[in-house]
Amino acid sequence: MSGLDDKAFKDFNDFMTGTLIPGILLIADKHNYDRDDFVMYTATILSTMAQCATFENYIIQKVRIKDNE
Repeated sequence: MSGLDDKAFKDFNDFMTGTLIPGILLIADKHNYDRDDFVMYTATILSTMAQCATFENYIIQKVRIKDNE
């Protein structure tokens, strides 16, 4: 994959800033983890998964982020 067109970049950016990062921060806050450390941990896990797994047949289920309880 060489890059994203403008629409794909907007969708990706909206997901990152509107869903992924807030979700990661909610989990960090809920469990009293340092936010920066938890973001780095998440990035490491995602990078490892991308290197050793395939997502070609991954079944996408509806995801809901719960409020910080």
